[in-house]
Amino acid sequence: MFTSSIFSATGRLCIATALLAAAAVRANEPRDYKAESQQVYRLCRNLSAPVRLELASLHFLLTPDEFNDLLLLRNERSCERWIEEYWRIHDPIFTTPENEARAEHERRVEFATAWFGRAEWPGWDQRGEVCVRYGLPAGRDSESPDVVPPGTYVRAIEYWFYPALGMTVQFEDAMGNGNYTYFLEHVALPSWERPENDRRTLASKYLPDLDMESMTLDAPIGGGILNPSWEFSHENYQQSLWRFYEVLETNPVVYPFNFEGARVPFVFDVAYFRGGESVDRVDVNAEFVVAPAIGGATEYHTTVAVFDMERGEVARLSHTTHAVAPSSKDELVRTMVLQLPFTLEPSRYDLAITVEEVGAGRFSSYLRTITPDNFEERLAVSTVCFSSGIAPVTRESAFNRGALEVIPKPSARYPIATSVPVYFEIYNLTGDNEGLHRYTVSYRVIPQTPAPRGLWKKITGGSDDGAALASSFQSAANGPHDVVYVFLKTDELWPGEYEFDVSIVDEVSRSQTRRTGRFHLVE
Repeated sequence: MFTSSIFSATGRLCIATALLAAAAVRANEPRDYKAESQQVYRLCRNLSAPVRLELASLHFLLTPDEFNDLLLLRNERSCERWIEEYWRIHDPIFTTPENEARAEHERRVEFATAWFGRAEWPGWDQRGEVCVRYGLPAGRDSESPDVVPPGTYVRAIEYWFYPALGMTVQFEDAMGNGNYTYFLEHVALPSWERPENDRRTLASKYLPDLDMESMTLDAPIGGGILNPSWEFSHENYQQSLWRFYEVLETNPVVYPFNFEGARVPFVFDVAYFRGGESVDRVDVNAEFVVAPAIGGATEYHTTVAVFDMERGEVARLSHTTHAVAPSSKDELVRTMVLQLPFTLEPSRYDLAITVEEVGAGRFSSYLRTITPDNFEERLAVSTVCFSSGIAPVTRESAFNRGALEVIPKPSARYPIATSVPVYFEIYNLTGDNEGLHRYTVSYRVIPQTPAPRGLWKKITGGSDDGAALASSFQSAANGPHDVVYVFLKTDELWPGEYEFDVSIVDEVSRSQTRRTGRFHLVE
């Protein structure tokens, strides 16, 4: 399927090529995908057909850094590992066994090969490349080749319409051999500067060179249905042609789930607590804003899955949140908070979380590596948890921790001049002769955002440690473990990011430990 080529590559040449490509990107020059394609072709000369096909279809989807990494590969095994890692990173829904992006990509490659295949590298013409990048068009039209006076051959042309991306891709069969390429030359010329025998000016010198009303805008290759409300004037058409090249540079590949309207924005955090002998309680807290449907409810399904480093599934939990309709016209959105707790042994894991709006097809998914602490046999402090509220338990709640209800706030964002509740736990305190476990808590709030001019000295009084707030107190517990919570007063602080730094000193053993966490104050 691929033509042969003689190419002698050394490691130095590959590295030099990668550095040159990176330098071009740094200079903000448009990427030369044809040149990149030839570089990948040379890389693939001794690889098996399946791996060649994988790289042929992947290379123009890559970021410059990913492309440079690809050029440094040396053999088929390293290419296979690189491909698997690429798809692992680009999995849109980390909590499902299927990689939806890879499945969609392979479907597009199969279609490009079947409909637009060529017996030469990369295996299809540029219609196939666009099909792999952006899927099938919502509308497709074509003009057959023709001969017009005085005996001039007019090339075959195709138009692919992508309303969701606001772009049109125009192809031409320049050589009459079925190899369609991007068509740009005539677009750059106004109709009055084109040759007199150009068919688009022969139709009428007084009409736009393409009468969009005469186009069928059909989708003969199964590309979908156009939005009837999509106004498509001649001006829109020309703008959409240039839009294609903008999209090509900024979004080399687009899948249905890449659109902003298909996302469910949310934030999450992971907190570690001692869960018993040699295990941790790992709390996954998620926070997202919803706009409940008027007169009904909207369901959000959250799934958290934990994998070991060999990608074996260790644990999985799901929760469905019902966002009820607003109680008043003024309440347009609500903030939803949920907590999914796991019990894990101290180790290294990949944690995946997905939030999906049920029935709407909207979702977001993230993957994070976590390392639960070993809280045994030494003085230790849990994760510092920023909360939206800490109060004695008065009812059953998913956020109850012993005698306290601690409602998490994963965003750790608070209005200026309000109190910031902070919760943490202390483990493995040493008892004295009377059975008490005495300790000292010292904390500082250190600004990460510069203070407004003239305010810093007034607040800190020229403090050397850079803390805007600082406090210390002593306490005692009847057992080796205890809970601590404080409310940070922020009346004299300013909008920005802050670090909360807490130190614990065991007054009996004189051992010490510390933790940090960050929160934000907003207008």
